[in-house]
Amino acid sequence: MPSTVTTPAQALRAIMRTQEMRIIVSDRFEAAFETLVTDGKADEYPPLCDTARSRMETLDDNLERAASILSSEHAPLATLARSIVAHEQKAFGEVCDTQVLRQRLSALDADSPDRVELKARLDASQQATARYRASIFESLEELQAELADIDD
Repeated sequence: MPSTVTTPAQALRAIMRTQEMRIIVSDRFEAAFETLVTDGKADEYPPLCDTARSRMETLDDNLERAASILSSEHAPLATLARSIVAHEQKAFGEVCDTQVLRQRLSALDADSPDRVELKARLDASQQATARYRASIFESLEELQAELADIDD
């Protein structure tokens, strides 16, 4: 986030831009995972996760800086921004778990007794991710509405 962000409206716009960047990073992470799976390069998954996690942490830091700007005059908005960070961190963990579970499930024989349990874990992880993303979306909608009301 640029150091020129000093007003609440600028902070809110920075949050929106940060989340747009997060979508790009997430899409690239998923595409890279798919490529690793297709190419059979499972050993490259941990470094891929480390790179994606580092990028997500940078985005989290951007949101935290925006929340700091909001905290003095708009504490509830700062709380919303910080909730986005917390939910994004949890969602990223679930996405990684989902990827690993998908890979394990695809490697099992169709008649393996482990499929049922693995499928249940995969479903639970996907549902958790969906819940975090829904909460993030709601928070972003609230912040977007507040942006319309705040003047620079």
